[in-house]
Amino acid sequence: MQIRSIKVSDIARFTALWNRVYSEGEFLISPAPDNATLRRILQRVENESIPQFVAFDRQKLIGSVEIYPAEMCGYERGQRLRVGILGIHIDKNYRGKGLGRKLLAVAIARGWEFSYDQIALYVYTTNTPAIALYERFGFEHQGELGEVTLPNGKVLMSQKMVLYKAQSPSKNPDL
Repeated sequence: MQIRSIKVSDIARFTALWNRVYSEGEFLISPAPDNATLRRILQRVENESIPQFVAFDRQKLIGSVEIYPAEMCGYERGQRLRVGILGIHIDKNYRGKGLGRKLLAVAIARGWEFSYDQIALYVYTTNTPAIALYERFGFEHQGELGEVTLPNGKVLMSQKMVLYKAQSPSKNPDL
């Protein structure tokens, strides 16, 4: 397995991963953006060295993680703090095998280097394996955000979790 920064040339494989996770109907409320939009985003990621990483098993893209500036995601406008919004996609065949932990460790370390003061994420309360992983990294619960209706009709409660730079645990490979 290889983990590296994403490149614009990964667009087709990244879109395929996003849409595989979306098609499960449990984790994402929308499919991948159109290619033109995604190309602009990935070009900005490359140009500004925004933390976004992909994991490969041979040539198959099996995971991705990003920490985009909050204003890039339409959140936290006007905040003095530099807030990053974390997102992660893991192919269902690779979940529960440590890939999420590895991707998060790389992304969070790069997020602090990128000068974020805090990293926020939004997770469904039913996604207990992900919540447990985030808690091991030191993310704190910030409350429920409301119900979300997924494309498959399921209604899930969303919550916000935040990791503060000042409280971030030291790099611990055993997380």
